[in-house]
Amino acid sequence: MVGVGMSRVLPHDPVVPQRDDLLDAEAMRERFAALLATGGLTAIEGCRRLSVRYYPGQFMQVLYAVDAGGTTHHVAARTFDSGARCEHEAREGERHGVACGPLRPLAADPRLRTVYWTFPNDRALPSLPRLAGRSPTLAGLLGRPVDGRIVKYAPEVRAVARCVDDAGTTVGYAKLYGPEAEDAHRIQEAVARRLADHEPTLRVPRVLGWSASDRIIVSEPVVGPRIRDLPPSALELGMQRLGTGLARLHALPAPPRLRYGGARPAKLRAAARLAAYAWPEGRDVIAELLRALIERWPAPEGPLACMHGDLNEANVVVEDGRLAILDLDRFALGPAAADLGGGLARLRYERRAGRLDQARERRLGAALLDGYAEAGTLPSAAALRWHTAATLLTRRVAKTVVRVRAKRLGRLPGIIADARELLD
Repeated sequence: MVGVGMSRVLPHDPVVPQRDDLLDAEAMRERFAALLATGGLTAIEGCRRLSVRYYPGQFMQVLYAVDAGGTTHHVAARTFDSGARCEHEAREGERHGVACGPLRPLAADPRLRTVYWTFPNDRALPSLPRLAGRSPTLAGLLGRPVDGRIVKYAPEVRAVARCVDDAGTTVGYAKLYGPEAEDAHRIQEAVARRLADHEPTLRVPRVLGWSASDRIIVSEPVVGPRIRDLPPSALELGMQRLGTGLARLHALPAPPRLRYGGARPAKLRAAARLAAYAWPEGRDVIAELLRALIERWPAPEGPLACMHGDLNEANVVVEDGRLAILDLDRFALGPAAADLGGGLARLRYERRAGRLDQARERRLGAALLDGYAEAGTLPSAAALRWHTAATLLTRRVAKTVVRVRAKRLGRLPGIIADARELLD
């Protein structure tokens, strides 16, 4: 999908009027050539979009891969509400800018009310340069020289680097956080201790190093196939093991000071606004779904559980007969049905996307619930349906709009219909 013509998919946004320009990679190549290229650079050879974060009526952020000087560079664009604010942010960034070869560290674009940051410059992650390349910071945390190789990067949010030693061995993964870093470190350490004490069939990666000042956690590498990578013949058993592991995680004694991670009315309303913006013809249907969710809010069923918050086939590794759980960034207290509903919503979305048929969706969902029942008490069918519907709205629908993917935007009516049907 190119940016040109997005106005035919999404309504005009008076707060982010430059949206379609930022989604047009060829137009942005020309902007980067004019504003980011240094004197010795003759051309920007290519530009492609890697990711988008768009909140209608607020801001847009786009990450690009830019080919310049024979190398690919990552450039993050972030919109602001005025040209003056844009230039102010650029001046602030220039005070700590890191050289980036043929591209400037950052540049203001007052015409588009946007600032461009060339990696490793980042408005909200000042320690990002310490995560890439021959990093003394990572070497100090691991006790050996390593190269940091970026594997994930969400501008202004977080980044992950694979730490590779001189023999070419991956010896850890370093994750850079924003202000939530101390909570993330505390939770990972606490969950690791509780699993070691109470549940030998589960584990999370050990923390190998922690820098509070840099907001970096280095964790051990986990070796083994993720459940999503199992062959089709083994996937049902994998989903069953995922369900059993989830039940055991829910029974874990909760670490102190966990936030609440369940659904809230404000979150449902925010997701419904995103859906109505992207599908204005369906406003009445979306409003009816929101009313049904709020009116049928499930009563509590037992104590709150330790929720993973995003436990799926990609976040669980099968390792030597036990499960290793990755990515605790959404770990919280909440109803057990919310985690299960998240898994069932993911399967429903996969069917809506054409990657599963109905029979396969039902078998995988049944395997997840059967596995859970082996080690815990299943929530009621009504609670599971409600949380599946709520997750379809707050995660699947909202993410589709925020990431601005035209093909997926076309699935919104079907996803909304699926969520509404679950509540009947």
